[in-house]
Amino acid sequence: ILIDQLVPGGVQKSAIREAKELIKLHHQVTLFVLIRQKYSYQYQDLIKGLKVVFLSDYNPILFHKPINIPYFSFLTHLHILSPFFVQRYTMLKNLDFIISHGTTTCITAAQISKKLHVPYLAFIWDPMIFILEKVYGKTLLKYFFWIIRPITQFYEQRFLNAAALVATSSKVHQKYIYDKYLINPIIIFPGCETIKNILKKTDNYILGYSRWELAKNPMLFLQIAQKIPQAKILIAGAWTNLDELKKFTEKISSLKLENRIFLQTVVTDINLKKIAEKSFFWLHPNFEAFGMSGLEMAALGLPLIIPKGSGVTELFKNGVHGFFPNIYNRSEILNIVRYLYHHPQKARHMGVLAAKVSQQYTWEKHTKLVINVIKEYVNQKTIVCLANAFVAPFSIGGGDRFIIELARRIPDKFHMTVVLPYAGFYHWYQASVTNKNIRFIVLPKNIFDNIESPIPLFLTYLIRLIQTIIILPNLAPFQIIHSTTDMIPDVIPAYLFHKTHQHIPWVSRFFHFIENPFKREGRFWVNTGSYFLQQICLKLLRQSSAVLVDNTEIVDRLMKKGIAKNKVHLHSGGVSISEINNINLNESYKSDGIFIGRLQAHKGIFDAIEIWEKVCIKLPAAKLTIIGYGKQDILEKLKHKIVLAKLSKNIRLIGHLNDRELIFKYLKSSKILLFLDHEAGFGLVAAEAMAAGLPVISYNLPIFGNVYKKGFMASNLRDFQSITNNIINLLTQKNNYAHLSHLAKMEAQKFDWQLISNLFYKQIDAFIKNN
Repeated sequence: ILIDQLVPGGVQKSAIREAKELIKLHHQVTLFVLIRQKYSYQYQDLIKGLKVVFLSDYNPILFHKPINIPYFSFLTHLHILSPFFVQRYTMLKNLDFIISHGTTTCITAAQISKKLHVPYLAFIWDPMIFILEKVYGKTLLKYFFWIIRPITQFYEQRFLNAAALVATSSKVHQKYIYDKYLINPIIIFPGCETIKNILKKTDNYILGYSRWELAKNPMLFLQIAQKIPQAKILIAGAWTNLDELKKFTEKISSLKLENRIFLQTVVTDINLKKIAEKSFFWLHPNFEAFGMSGLEMAALGLPLIIPKGSGVTELFKNGVHGFFPNIYNRSEILNIVRYLYHHPQKARHMGVLAAKVSQQYTWEKHTKLVINVIKEYVNQKTIVCLANAFVAPFSIGGGDRFIIELARRIPDKFHMTVVLPYAGFYHWYQASVTNKNIRFIVLPKNIFDNIESPIPLFLTYLIRLIQTIIILPNLAPFQIIHSTTDMIPDVIPAYLFHKTHQHIPWVSRFFHFIENPFKREGRFWVNTGSYFLQQICLKLLRQSSAVLVDNTEIVDRLMKKGIAKNKVHLHSGGVSISEINNINLNESYKSDGIFIGRLQAHKGIFDAIEIWEKVCIKLPAAKLTIIGYGKQDILEKLKHKIVLAKLSKNIRLIGHLNDRELIFKYLKSSKILLFLDHEAGFGLVAAEAMAAGLPVISYNLPIFGNVYKKGFMASNLRDFQSITNNIINLLTQKNNYAHLSHLAKMEAQKFDWQLISNLFYKQIDAFIKNN
């Protein structure tokens, strides 16, 4: 267990209590302290029997003693320099796991994880950015935030990415961390020491117990003393800054309140009961992410008064176990204090109820939850997936959807870290991928993101691959890396990482070959660039441990590219059978044919217009629905062709749809799918259409007859007349249509995503074991 300093505070107490409870659970535990400081009270009473190691003792001799950094409470130069001395901390090498408490501690924990390969749990009590803005936002430092904030955010993002697990003490920072870093931490409430019988009261103090500083608003106690002349107040706990303590003491004297306000700056664990005995409620005048002192006092039978929204209020009920006023409503706070002060029996009753609730939050239960979370992670197979090929949030390809569908069905024994851009995270979010075994490392945005023009797209891919190369060595230790596409931002980082980490297998994914630019539809120079980049990736794939492909036709071509046959493994795409079966036909979405895909020439979008023009000669009322994203120039060209062909009443352009259920409604309400891709590796939409009972009209690609055995009618590339005849045949011959529809539905059963996902994780498991 790692902490930064052994000083009085909730973070330190939590670490010590965890250590002692883990020993009771028969674990070998050491409390590591980054920096040795000279404080009179360092929990000497609590650390008895614990092995405590001060890491600063192993620093070069000139770096044994810390130097405080001006303006920053508790921040020293050793917080910043300790990561550079990690190689000296050889006693950490044999650890199974580290629990790192506090943000400044995690900077060193991240380096330990990288250099010594020990995973860690980052327990974030207060994010650094939060502290920076809340505590220092009104000081002179705010004028330097333009440089301090990005540096702070960089380090915080880095050690959160490096952590195997991230935890926090309440919903307060869970949301904050997610909003700032797109990481969803586990909530693990602190614990407390409970008692069997409620303590007898020996006095009637109003209690303030915490680690104090003027920013926590202790001046409110002085106002209470003035408003309630008879009240006696005990302010217990250490002070962060002795100068502030002096100012506070002088203020008490100037108001002549020495006989009614008492300070107790050293509070041992034994003292807590004595303090609780002579107090009848606990008041905290500052908003807290948790407020562990409140839980401790509630366990000893005191009701709580703490600002609404503080973390500890998630465990108790307002008006039952205490009162949670608005932090900005001082009169409300004073009225509550006055009420409880004049109704001691009410305070007593609320305290009894609070103590009962506290029984659920013992240190034993806290520690068991921590260790169970760690055990679950340690027993999981850890996989890092690179999914950097997303182009924009307003469109998604079938290849991008592969890993999303696999992740939605991740088994409990796997833990997946997905490295992806913001555009990709948007699609994962839309797909509601929220499994606790999946975490996201979202790449910083760059100026070329979401621009689909070829040169900006190439540049954004280049930036993403550089970002990923930097990130990968700094992640928590993992067992396998998976490049989810054959694009450069996935393949190149995976290749370089595998080259320097041969013990970690690299499993790549290859979908289909980009055809020679002289044969491929579209802009020649763009196709040339795509073809050239894929050839580079194919050379790199030779070094991968395994290549997953979705059809057997690709195998021979990969072998010709120098990829060994025993490295190539078949793993097809899938379809959500049950989801599609639950969709009902909708008359408003009804059409004869449907085209779904990116609106690009090599996807056959312009072929579809020419074909439908021929269909409408025989069937003037035939309707075609087109779903998919296209760039503005493509859309304009498409609309122009529709007008020229006089098909405005026959063709409906829907645009891109994020809602999969809505897409399935369009499928179920259509009769046939026009799958006119000029090249394809699996054709995800073909499987989905078949599952909806739609026969597929296609070109004679290798996947038809290889991946799909039945349920389709295929013609030679650009043989528009043959395709037209097939469409008319199906739309006019009910028996033919019914037969092919039945075959299509039967064929789709082979590709249920659950079966496909089970195979994927079985293959990953085998690659890890074989390696």
